[in-house]
Amino acid sequence: MKFIFDWRDTILNDSRTLIARNKILKELKNLGLCVKTHYYVSTIGGELRDLYYVISPEIQEWLLTLKPELKGLEKHVKKKCIIFYFLTKRIPNLLRTSEPRSEEEINLVRQEYWNRLESASLTEEDIKPIIDDMSKKKITTGYRGLFAKDLPFEIIDEVRYKVYLKRMLIDQSSHIYLKKVVSKK
Repeated sequence: MKFIFDWRDTILNDSRTLIARNKILKELKNLGLCVKTHYYVSTIGGELRDLYYVISPEIQEWLLTLKPELKGLEKHVKKKCIIFYFLTKRIPNLLRTSEPRSEEEINLVRQEYWNRLESASLTEEDIKPIIDDMSKKKITTGYRGLFAKDLPFEIIDEVRYKVYLKRMLIDQSSHIYLKKVVSKK
């Protein structure tokens, strides 16, 4: 089971990234290096749709030459984004329940977990330290692994689970990128 996911989306959708992007685009517009235009005009009475910034290919290429050191961050940040996506979007059946699960249900969840782990090109070693750290904070159980009789782990506190993952994986990654983008040479 393959899934379509662009790891950059997790950083690009972060509110701090959106604010920084908007500041950059407004400044480029003020300098005459991009324009703001309607992406689409409907045929329903000539209704105009949302405005978008448009940057010419030449300006895009020039902007990419300004911060070539961002390429080196890609591998490290990409892995964090993939782990974040995997742990938040791909494994919904790991919430702790008050009723015991049947062996068949556990096996189905475990198989789905394994398939998605493989699909994301992740290993248990990528996941275990994060889950074990959350376990110390009583957010999840400890990481039991795929060979355990029970689920690989269980989420005890869903809200804190999501907040922790965002802070530890996405916020740090966004901060690294934003720091590199706005830093002066």
